[in-house]
Amino acid sequence: MAAASRIRALWLTWFSQPAGNRALYRCIQKQRPRRIMELGLGNLTRAERMISLAVRHSPVGEIQYIGIDLFDARPQGLPGLPLKDAHKLLRATGVRVNLIPGSPLEALSRTANSLRDIDLVVISADQPDIALEQAWFYVPRTISADAVLFREESSSREAKSLVLKQLSRLDLQRWAAAATPRRRAA
Repeated sequence: MAAASRIRALWLTWFSQPAGNRALYRCIQKQRPRRIMELGLGNLTRAERMISLAVRHSPVGEIQYIGIDLFDARPQGLPGLPLKDAHKLLRATGVRVNLIPGSPLEALSRTANSLRDIDLVVISADQPDIALEQAWFYVPRTISADAVLFREESSSREAKSLVLKQLSRLDLQRWAAAATPRRRAA
């Protein structure tokens, strides 16, 4: 079993498709996150893979996966993902699962104070900039001091290829400051 787990981890970090996720999987191997948050779950393949790598280094009960997605309210053109089905599939991994329906702004504004010490944040390409602009305000209060953030973007080389780019703390601070609600003087 341990050999199969090592072979799967090796395959995920160096040979898995899409290739754009390999840097994320290598980061999980190195950083060993216990609390993972993903904005936009896609078809759950990446979520299952991230969880499988995380449980290699920590007991299953210590891993928490937080997923924010529109689920049943996804717009046409995106594959459907009912909340109930997503929950059932991810609970089968054995980790603590917290699925929050809504846009990033809606979900984070409701739950940011209860989400703490997140070690890894992954933002899918299906999350438009407009949906994230105001949500950046809530992200710094949810992450740990050494958290790693990735954002999926289109590759400049290939039109259909997506890559995950690691975000810097400076970028996060700048975006969060821009999203800070402005108060008008009376």
